[in-house]
Amino acid sequence: MSNSASFDPTKMPESLTHRLVCQPDERAQGVADDGTRLEFMLQTPRGNNYLCWLTPRFVSNAAILVTVEELWYFLQGSGRFWMKVNGVELFFDFVPGTSIHVPQGASMQYRNDTDEQGLAHVTTLPPWPGKEAARLTQGPWD
Repeated sequence: MSNSASFDPTKMPESLTHRLVCQPDERAQGVADDGTRLEFMLQTPRGNNYLCWLTPRFVSNAAILVTVEELWYFLQGSGRFWMKVNGVELFFDFVPGTSIHVPQGASMQYRNDTDEQGLAHVTTLPPWPGKEAARLTQGPWD
C-alpha cells in the first residue's frame, strides 16, 4: 500500500476494482474512520465488499453514512449495533448470521461484546468513494 499523501486507507485500492476474483492472499488492508480494520475484496461500478474485523471488546466510533448505504452480515462475534434513522434510535443484537441494512443518512455505531475476534462481511452501495462517504458523530457508547 502506498504511503503517499493521496492514499486513503478507507478506500479500496484501484488494483482490486473491476476484477472477477480476489484470492485471500491478494486482499489489501485498510482502516475505517470508525477504527475497524478492513480487508478489501472486490469492487464493481455498483458496489464493493470487504471484511470488517472487530477486535475483542472493540467499540467503533459513531459515524453517519453520507453518500452510501451498507449491508452487514456477521460471521463471528456477538455484540450490539446502534443505528439512528430519521430521528429514530434502533438497537440490534448481532451474532453470526445476523444481517443489518444501514441506509444512507443513518448514524451507526457497533461494539463487540466478546473476548473473541468479531468479523462481518460488508457490502457498500455504491462503492465507498473515500473519507467523504462518512462523517464522525456521537453515539450511545462514546
